[in-house]
Amino acid sequence: MKYLKFLRVMPLAFLLTVVISACSTQDVYEPDPIDPEKPEEPNVPSVDIDWQTFAKTTLSVRVNDEYNGEFYYTVEAYVNNPAVEENAKLIAGSGQKTNKTVAYNREITLPAGLETLYVMITDPFQRKRVYGVAVQEGTISLQIGENNVPVTRAGAFTANSLRTDDAPDIDFTYGDDVIALSGSGAVKLENGKNYIVKKGETYSGQLTLGSSAYKLYVEGTLLLNIAKKSTLQQGAELYVLSGGVLKGSATKEIFMIGSAKMAIQKGGVVGDASDKSLIKVLDMTDTALFVNYGSFYGQTFDMTSKAQTYNYGTMELDLLVTSDNTNPIVNEGTITTTNLKLTNGTLANVNLLEAGTLTMNGGTITNTHTLEVGAGALTNGTVSNSCLISFETLTVSGTTVNLATGAYLYAGNTTKASGMKLNMDDSSIWDGERIMFDGAASDVKGIGAGYALFRVKDIVVKGWQKVKYLGAVEIEKETHTVEASSYILDGSAAFADGKATVEIQPSDCNNNTGNYNPGEGEGDVTDTYQETETMPYTYMFEDNWPAQGDYDMNDLVVSIELLNSTSGDKTTSTEVVATLYAVGATKVLGLGFQLDGIRASSVSDGEAGQDYAVYRLFTDAHAVLGGEAGKQINTYRKDCEPQVIRKTVEYTTPIAGVVNVSNFNLFIVLEDFDLDKRNEVHMPGFKGTNRAKTHANSSDTYIDVDGWMWGLAIPQTDFTTFPKEGVRIDEAYKNFDTWISGSDTPDWYRYPIDGQVMTFEE
Repeated sequence: MKYLKFLRVMPLAFLLTVVISACSTQDVYEPDPIDPEKPEEPNVPSVDIDWQTFAKTTLSVRVNDEYNGEFYYTVEAYVNNPAVEENAKLIAGSGQKTNKTVAYNREITLPAGLETLYVMITDPFQRKRVYGVAVQEGTISLQIGENNVPVTRAGAFTANSLRTDDAPDIDFTYGDDVIALSGSGAVKLENGKNYIVKKGETYSGQLTLGSSAYKLYVEGTLLLNIAKKSTLQQGAELYVLSGGVLKGSATKEIFMIGSAKMAIQKGGVVGDASDKSLIKVLDMTDTALFVNYGSFYGQTFDMTSKAQTYNYGTMELDLLVTSDNTNPIVNEGTITTTNLKLTNGTLANVNLLEAGTLTMNGGTITNTHTLEVGAGALTNGTVSNSCLISFETLTVSGTTVNLATGAYLYAGNTTKASGMKLNMDDSSIWDGERIMFDGAASDVKGIGAGYALFRVKDIVVKGWQKVKYLGAVEIEKETHTVEASSYILDGSAAFADGKATVEIQPSDCNNNTGNYNPGEGEGDVTDTYQETETMPYTYMFEDNWPAQGDYDMNDLVVSIELLNSTSGDKTTSTEVVATLYAVGATKVLGLGFQLDGIRASSVSDGEAGQDYAVYRLFTDAHAVLGGEAGKQINTYRKDCEPQVIRKTVEYTTPIAGVVNVSNFNLFIVLEDFDLDKRNEVHMPGFKGTNRAKTHANSSDTYIDVDGWMWGLAIPQTDFTTFPKEGVRIDEAYKNFDTWISGSDTPDWYRYPIDGQVMTFEE
């Protein structure tokens, strides 16, 4: 990154609070086993390095103001996702109210190398959404509301598209030429003839089905009594009419091959509801056809080749199996099965299907009513749902799941989702207790003109691939844990911070859950906002200016947090929170700041003799830490607790813009703060105050002739680290050397070397 021009802002006045307590341990020089001699200088940096670990940009946000300027929305920008990470902090200068009459255009500073900025929008009734925005040069723009939702649907479908062709017409009528069967005599069914078991009659004889094309009607009771198995051959047709019953006797297996057909009329029954073993197997192959308007009870229903099943009645099974991509099952009735195994088959469910387990490998499931499953395993297939599907437990691998408008899928515990492509249309819901994303990359994508809801209490992202949240989908969760992986939040996709905001009406298809969040309060009517707990920067100084130091960068270590208070698009005050961690210098060091671009004449209590507003934080760092003068503090070991100094700057006239790390010009003063010309040491790229000495060996932006600096400002998230006494900074952090040599390692400070740094938890 190259040095960027500073924002020009307007003036202020301030209040000061300092808390000092003595160090809790003896404050004496006790060197570590490392060589106490001054270390050699690090490599000479790249000649064009500017030493900045941050970059300026402008964030522009436009909300879809549903209240016509009556209330205010709050915009906050974070480095991390505040809906997911407890310690996520505001970027200094990010908070502001907005609506249709008050624009949000805010200059912010971002850590170098940041790829995603997280923007939280709080509506007037305290409902919160977090959006992920790709970081780019220039202005980062985000439009929230109807203009931010895709208008063109990608992959949307309707209930009509879920259904396969209707079942072939079935003629259950018979003519006068039927041959009646009754009693127990042996009968061989002959080609081209029609047979019937009349109403009120029972036939239990030895029946030879043969290999011919015949029709067999059952109005009474047919007890299949064949020594080995019952096989309907090519062209054979079996019709169980209303009031008719067919069930096993000596035989319990029925095979259908060729173009054989079995059809059950409404009121007809195959099998026995109290004993499914009476039909042990119904095995269909070739182009066999099964159509049911009545009731079928059996153990195994097995389809291979091009066999087809259409159910408009009731089927109760132990196992339903398909094994070919030309095996369609169309259910517009009720199917209950202990196990459902689909291998490259097609299931179209238009009414109710209940399965204890569902194992799918390839193929397609389409559902327009209710599909209830205990344990589901979906592999390399497609599931399309326009009403209700539920799983108690689920695994998904390489499968596309489509939810139509208003559809609902409940997965209590998704133990693994790998390579899942979830497409969610307007107002659809995925609901569950837990989901584990592990393995190949998965997508959770809203494809509608309005938002869908992905609502899972515990979301775990694990494994080597990312999860992408895309399009118009809102994610509601209690926990979102990332283990050795990451996720992408992009486009319109948003995390709810708390209960989701999308409004979805309850219906039979979404199990009457829906979603409604009225928010709280009577609407935010104030345009004021005060930032709290923004992201600090850790400032590390060398005190040997204008000569080079030992570059352990710990002569003074302090973090700075900047808290701006705004009214509309103006800033009314800024609180500076300084946490002093360490003094590695033996000299007296003071700390001050200049607000670049804010004229001294515009504030009442700045330092005299300055063009811009200048303030002192303290004049003696050793005294602030309560330590002995001339002794290193917290650079070999932790001698005492860090101390906090607060200054509140009140602007006499609200200023445009904010104070952030890019225009907050922090500096140390060696020895005497009151000298007319004093030894000031500033961050690289910043200029001294009017009272700063100059030197030929240093530019006016505090970079020496060899390209070296005397200070660094490091983005700080949940802890701060700095080199121990005598440990050169390039020996304290991985990739520091490559960074100053021009390599793309801007986040080198995130990788301290064990034993070489001091660490202070927040």
